[in-house]
Amino acid sequence: DSLGNYFSIHDYHNNTFLVGKTTGLYLLKDRHLTKFRFGSTSINQKVFFIEQDKKGNYWFGTDDGVFWWNGIMLRKFNSENGLSGRETNRFAWLNDSNGRVWIGTDRGVSCYKTEYDIETPTPEIPNAILSDALGQIYSLNSKLEFPFSNNTFSI
Repeated sequence: DSLGNYFSIHDYHNNTFLVGKTTGLYLLKDRHLTKFRFGSTSINQKVFFIEQDKKGNYWFGTDDGVFWWNGIMLRKFNSENGLSGRETNRFAWLNDSNGRVWIGTDRGVSCYKTEYDIETPTPEIPNAILSDALGQIYSLNSKLEFPFSNNTFSI
């Protein structure tokens, strides 16, 4: 097909499948392929393997690291945060009897152990408010217009 080669397929749910291709991750439903999305994000590089660990998390091996997805959050592992190489190998994935995930890469094998995972928490984004010199607070969720004489604000 014009969208590239197929590398992997994995049963998803309700007669749908996750499909890994040269152009990313897709959902196969009723014989139609659509780009699979994690909210506003998608995987757009080669997907060599799609696997599911014993806890139900999905692992997507690509030519630029591994993506882990628990159904809510998508994380990427690459050589900058512990993966031994950049590109994964086809079918080079194993979830052993101790719950460890083994991933084969172009520079060797990596072992993921949940107990050693150091996930950097996403910092809370502070709520910003806009107020004028008189203490009037304005909503930042709508378009704001002010007369030229009202020109002193604090954030």
